[in-house]
Amino acid sequence: MFINFSFQVQQTVSAERGTNVTMLAFISASGTTVPPVFVFPRKKLLPPMYESGPLGCIGLAHDSGWMTGPNFFKALQHFHGYVKSSTTNPVLLLLDNHSSHLDYQAVSFAKENGIVILTFPPHCSHVLQPCDISVFGPFKKAFGKNQNDWLHTHPGERIAITNIAQLSNGPFQSTFTQINIISGFKASGIFPFNRFAIPEWRYLPSFVTERPGKANYLLSPEADTSSSLNDSTNDSLQIPQENVIPLNQLCQMTPSAPHGTSSIHNNGFEVGCSLPGSSTQTDSSHFTLENTRSLNQLTQTTPLTTHGTSSIHTNCF
Repeated sequence: MFINFSFQVQQTVSAERGTNVTMLAFISASGTTVPPVFVFPRKKLLPPMYESGPLGCIGLAHDSGWMTGPNFFKALQHFHGYVKSSTTNPVLLLLDNHSSHLDYQAVSFAKENGIVILTFPPHCSHVLQPCDISVFGPFKKAFGKNQNDWLHTHPGERIAITNIAQLSNGPFQSTFTQINIISGFKASGIFPFNRFAIPEWRYLPSFVTERPGKANYLLSPEADTSSSLNDSTNDSLQIPQENVIPLNQLCQMTPSAPHGTSSIHNNGFEVGCSLPGSSTQTDSSHFTLENTRSLNQLTQTTPLTTHGTSSIHTNCF
């Protein structure tokens, strides 16, 4: 028996768009946290913006609402006020490669106060950042649900900047738990340390594509001679000087088929070659396009051959 359900989904969202509020969180491998830091898109900060947020949190202001170097320095001071690190009792702080984390003032403060900063490799935070693995996902989901509940209880109103810290209070306490934090460090292999915790294929986004060098393509009808004939950077194969005949000498020679030559055909061109003094037919000798740079010049002459030397026949004439 099959039952078909038909229902309609309705959701009310805030009309305010394009405003970003950044939350910087600190977690420890022991499962503890440091109160978060909020960055509001304002020039001046008012205490009501963050007072109703998680206990102990602080607020910072910037025009864009994104984390910057000076604000990260203030956040680092906030972090040091809880960990109480020193040069004799250092702590390890793992970060991503955001530009704000490279601020000189912040790095100098960390060095003077025993905060060892270690950044993740590029494009690896999705597997190495414990916050991304086990904390931020549940937090965003709970925060979105909290926003929807607020909109249902405040019909016709919009979520303002002053409501962000308050709406994140409950989700922060329910998702930044000891179990989630410890599982994030374990899944990333950071603590307990496990170099095999993450399969290699998950690091593929961090690999830089290794483009192979220019291949030495054989002269074939499928080969593209438009770019290779003008390429003068690859001299992987050198033709002996005694087998090279100047163009002015080739122009004075009469057309006669050489004996014991080998040839390669390419789009109407027949390229033959035999060593001086050879009396028997040799195996086909393949030349790369890089070593036939003067081919386009030779094709402008009449059909020429010479015995015991290189010859070029054109079917165009």
